[in-house]
Amino acid sequence: MNVQVTMNDGLKITVDMENYNAQEIEEVLNNQSNTMVALGDIIVQRYSITRMVPEEQPAEVNTEIKMNDGTTVETFIEDYNTRTLMNLLNNSSENMIALGDVILQRFSITRIMPKTVQTEA
Repeated sequence: MNVQVTMNDGLKITVDMENYNAQEIEEVLNNQSNTMVALGDIIVQRYSITRMVPEEQPAEVNTEIKMNDGTTVETFIEDYNTRTLMNLLNNSSENMIALGDVILQRFSITRIMPKTVQTEA
């Protein structure tokens, strides 16, 4: 599976990752004993990753995530629950969180909302 990895300097790298599993990668990225991590064929400093998004979008999307750089990431979160998501975002022991198939640096998220909620500009 091709995954787009966005670094904190804005660089975007497409990585071919066999057996991509957002939950497992989140654990590796949050492991304090790791300074560097392997993603496919590349090795990067774990602190420099801001997000990992599969290039192939899920068939069903129920969540819109607004990032502090102005981009929007859409994903499917099974059993979407505001309180559970808020607790994940406020967990200071983890820098990266897996939401559906995407992995995001929690400090780069400005808003998460169900796709059905309408906003006015």
